[in-house]
Amino acid sequence: MLSIEKKAIYMSKPRTESINFKVPKAMAEELDRLADECNVDSRHLYARRALEEYLRDTRQHHIEYSLKEIKEQIESLREELATAMTTLLIHAGKIETFEEALEWVSKTYPPLG
Repeated sequence: MLSIEKKAIYMSKPRTESINFKVPKAMAEELDRLADECNVDSRHLYARRALEEYLRDTRQHHIEYSLKEIKEQIESLREELATAMTTLLIHAGKIETFEEALEWVSKTYPPLG
């Protein structure tokens, strides 16, 4: 009979790095005041939370900015498609007037909300 060794699998915490820096006395006092105001145990913990929140907000802002750029690119491509479709419909003789072509395109490709 084969012997199968059981091994325990431990979930470890993500590796963390230590960051230490000095601040002017006035800033340290402000961190103390804010920590007290927010019922945080220490200025160190308050500073850590403030930095985490700042980084989270920065990432969120970057995501929102990227999504805005993508939306603008999509809108531009839709406008170019509408122009191309209008031209093709008229040149192919499928629609007689420019106004009819515009109407067809606006119904087929409505603006994004």
